[in-house]
Amino acid sequence: MSAAHVSMIGPHPFRWGDFVFGLATKSRNHEERSRYLFRVFVLSWQAERLNIVERALAEEDNVMNIVLWVLQVLLAVAFFAHGVMMVAPPPEIAAQMNASLPRWFQLFLGIAEVLAAIGLVLPGLTRILPWLVSWAAAGIIVVMVSATGYHLARGAVSSAVITLILLAMAAFVAYMRYRVLPIRARRAGPA
Repeated sequence: MSAAHVSMIGPHPFRWGDFVFGLATKSRNHEERSRYLFRVFVLSWQAERLNIVERALAEEDNVMNIVLWVLQVLLAVAFFAHGVMMVAPPPEIAAQMNASLPRWFQLFLGIAEVLAAIGLVLPGLTRILPWLVSWAAAGIIVVMVSATGYHLARGAVSSAVITLILLAMAAFVAYMRYRVLPIRARRAGPA
């Protein structure tokens, strides 16, 4: 029998010709035909159940992808705004920042945060080097661990809680985009 007449559903091959021939054959008794029809019904039910599971998993991936993009954009906005403030702070905030951190370190942090914000979104949108998304999130993790320690040492517990929340968001994005739901790279077009 040709491969076109055989479809695998579950562990047993199903041949449409056998099914039709089995129903039309007078030599098969009623009990054999009933078992055969029951087997066909069970196999088709299993196939439908697998389709439902596959659709549910695909829908779950779509929802998780949306959640990840929302987290990436929120992190990008927060770090872009904070990075710009570190690079070009308003005069009243600059005095406070200069008292606790040297200017070169503020510039370094500001530029790193702006680049991380760009790295969270741009590679995923263009699908060029999309692995940079998880690396940008990993860089944010390093910054947030340091910031949490800094705020706790200064006794600013509310700021430490905020940095812990940002740390958790960045860790979730980094892990999910690296292991569970990475963004696929764009395929090279014809040359």
